[in-house]
Amino acid sequence: MPESGAAEALAAARAFVARAGDALARLRLDVVLGVAPRTALRAALAPFQRENGAFIEVDAGSGAEDGSAARSSSARPGLAPTFAALTWLAEANDLAAPAAERVVAWLGEVQEDDGGWTPPPGSCSDGRLVLCGLLSGLLARTAFARPATLRRAGVFANTEHELSDAGLQWCGRELERGLRSGRLDALQVSRVLVLCDASILPGSRLERAALVRALLDAGAADGGWLALGAPGAARVEATVQAAVALRRLAPRGPGE
Repeated sequence: MPESGAAEALAAARAFVARAGDALARLRLDVVLGVAPRTALRAALAPFQRENGAFIEVDAGSGAEDGSAARSSSARPGLAPTFAALTWLAEANDLAAPAAERVVAWLGEVQEDDGGWTPPPGSCSDGRLVLCGLLSGLLARTAFARPATLRRAGVFANTEHELSDAGLQWCGRELERGLRSGRLDALQVSRVLVLCDASILPGSRLERAALVRALLDAGAADGGWLALGAPGAARVEATVQAAVALRRLAPRGPGE
């Protein structure tokens, strides 16, 4: 990666996650970095997906190598672990996986009459709108989403298609303003771009190289992200997300 420091930061992030993360975090990062195949992540997630397509909470230390502990779990599937699993497949550029197809079918079944989905307890006041936007974006990136599901989500968002470009321009300007004012940090902004599968949003004058540099500057001396005193699990997740963003946003040299 020609972007100064990106390759070193990714190597340091991988070392940090190897020390502080669980097996799933290590695997997610290795798949993103091309160290492990996408099929390895599919296999790791498979025991936690139920027949209807939904996921239960993924526990990287749930036990047996063959996944029998996860399959026999009495945990109920839910929207939060299902959204997380779909997001991890998206990070790995594997939304064509059979698991993703089954998730998409389940999300269509549990979509509410008004087009939205019910967020987990404790979500912010705009949780339904945020969740609808995130899920709709992921669904649209798959080859499996039914047009009716996406149309209902659009109705819930109450936005005419003719206004989509103006809305996107507004989002781009707000992301730039948030980063420059300090209201948003580089990890938050880059995470939005990763979830949108975009290198930059229309309306933003923020250069990709500047965002990459800000993201690199936010890394800690031990290779992780977030402050050194933050909870370990939060730092691991932030580090994986930062590495995903660097892998997507930092330009690569010939042959990479």
